[in-house]
Amino acid sequence: MPVLALDLDGTICFGGGAVAPQILAVLKMLPQDIRVIIASARHPINVAQAVPPELLKSWDVVGANGALALQRGTLVYQSRLDPDAASRVLKALDAMNCAYLAYGVDFVLPGRHPHAMHRVIRHDIGRHLRLGDAHDVPALIKILVLPQPKDKSPVQVCMSEPVFCVMSHADGTFDVMAKGTDKTGGIVALGHTLPLDAAFGNDANDVQMLRMARHSVAVGDHPSICLLADQIVPPGHDHQKRIASVLQTVLHRIVDQHVGVQA
Repeated sequence: MPVLALDLDGTICFGGGAVAPQILAVLKMLPQDIRVIIASARHPINVAQAVPPELLKSWDVVGANGALALQRGTLVYQSRLDPDAASRVLKALDAMNCAYLAYGVDFVLPGRHPHAMHRVIRHDIGRHLRLGDAHDVPALIKILVLPQPKDKSPVQVCMSEPVFCVMSHADGTFDVMAKGTDKTGGIVALGHTLPLDAAFGNDANDVQMLRMARHSVAVGDHPSICLLADQIVPPGHDHQKRIASVLQTVLHRIVDQHVGVQA
């Protein structure tokens, strides 16, 4: 059965919204025998806000950059942060007035320092996620750190913990996760065999996933993935239309390859 892995933000979703309409039209026409994995930095709750439920109910989700894996809506894997290291990092971030959002499977723990992202998640609290507290620190799976521009102190503090890995985003924010956590690990935890048939991504947290695909597509111009991708969809005019076209071509290719193998 063909397996396709897709990053969300910057790959098939833009501006923090839902899947782009032209790309969504291609995904709605997928043959039923293709297994789709959404592999995102987002918490699965936020993945569900971007992908229509009629599609998501039959797809797998790797969320929080590999810290969580759901098989057709059922949690099958989680990678937790070391509680002592997490407690030290959160205290240090609070002391330097750095904003953050610390996530567990079913909760979010906002930092003491206010940030616009705190307002964004308010509608989730009580409906999708509960408001966490200090007692939830042992169950953390990811910390999204929201530093001030050009402030390197937060990332230095987080990188000083040897049990953590740090993944930076283009907007200056970064994720803190258990060392060794990545999207590929979440995909394997779902029971998928590597290499994948195809994978689409747009930044550094997609590197391992693209390496583990027979056909890899880089969306945008991030150097870490453009150097290794089999195909690049550069930014520019009609970007989303071109992504949809490449996606459709790749889907036809991997389906034909599996038909050939079965024959």
